Amino acid sequence: MRIALMLSTGVAALALFVDKDVDVLTSARRLALETYKGYTYGSSGEMRIDCVQFVGAVVDDLARQCGVSLTTEDRKLLAIDLSADDAKHLQELVAANDPKTRGVQTALKSAHLGVEVSPGDARPGDFVQYWYRDGEQWLGHSGIIEKVEDGKATIYGSHKSTLQSERSIVPADRKGGIGSGPSFSLTDTARKVYVVRWIRKIP
Repeated sequence: MRIALMLSTGVAALALFVDKDVDVLTSARRLALETYKGYTYGSSGEMRIDCVQFVGAVVDDLARQCGVSLTTEDRKLLAIDLSADDAKHLQELVAANDPKTRGVQTALKSAHLGVEVSPGDARPGDFVQYWYRDGEQWLGHSGIIEKVEDGKATIYGSHKSTLQSERSIVPADRKGGIGSGPSFSLTDTARKVYVVRWIRKIP
């Protein structure tokens, strides 16, 4: 909260300016409909965007609204841009809950733009980075929690093949893209789930 002293007709008056909360999901949906309309899932190529790139775009949009920006180092943390040596040991780092594998959670905490939230306390608008097992391998995904019901979260973001709009399509024909995606239990012990809540307000 900011307080300003104003002079009006010779009389001093105090005015209160209350900073506004950002609306994470509104920003994400606006970007999906405007900036990234028609984009499909992918890390490179024309009109393609992956999960981390979309989360980064939403974070940049929120930061702009709040008059701040992420450092180069914080952007690397968000993207889980690891050194060559760490990349060789990614599976071990994930299994050990290393902060380098927590993506947007580590980045927003480092930038003082977010606070860590227990998965069981997550709510719509929180960012999430999570890892799940595919056989012997950990695979990661990130996005924004769109809905929480009975401990299960629905994730909004850019997805490879789990968009609700494509679930009736044969997997081989799915293109993926931005929208509502996977749902899973936030407290599933078989997953590594890292949640962070944006705390910076719009001045």
